[in-house]
Amino acid sequence: MLLALVFCSCAERHFGSNQFRYHDNGAAKPRVAIVPVITSKAGKLPWNLSDELTEVISEKFLETKQFYLTKDFSVLGKHLTDLSEINPLLEDIRWLYENASTSEFIVFIELVEHNLIPKPSRIPPQSYSLDMAFRVHVIDIRTPVPKVILQELIQDSFNISIKIDYSVDTISKTAFFMSPIGMAHSHMVKRLSKQIQEYILLARI
Repeated sequence: MLLALVFCSCAERHFGSNQFRYHDNGAAKPRVAIVPVITSKAGKLPWNLSDELTEVISEKFLETKQFYLTKDFSVLGKHLTDLSEINPLLEDIRWLYENASTSEFIVFIELVEHNLIPKPSRIPPQSYSLDMAFRVHVIDIRTPVPKVILQELIQDSFNISIKIDYSVDTISKTAFFMSPIGMAHSHMVKRLSKQIQEYILLARI
């Protein structure tokens, strides 16, 4: 069954004793499951792009101290190849409640574009545009009938002054997030996470 709870080592770093279910005033935090980012439509990189993006998005959520991240649905993204596969599932949503999920909100994210495109130029050096687009679904499952509270395509382009060498600008390097691609990813993920967070907090009012 898709909802078997399996956790990867990188995700474990997000669910230690530093997470608290409640605010200091006793109010419960929204319980959020972030499904691993679907990257099947993105270009191939020398590292696992899904792991990178999922981990950074999770970190953005934890930095706010406004959310409690669950381990539910942690393998679901590996079984989905296209975010459109989610829509038919909403017609029969009993699967969302199997295995006694503790989540209130499920976040589905698909990276549908990740292209490095040369910009027209007659004068060197050549510059590039890194075009990224994410399709996002956020589902509220607090009631027997799920509610889609966010369904949007979020996209942006980033100016890259030099051609990216993926063998050098790799996630395994400590300076990755200071590299052109690392900074572009960080900026995009920050924008993406902020929008998702705002919709979840609004739904809790």
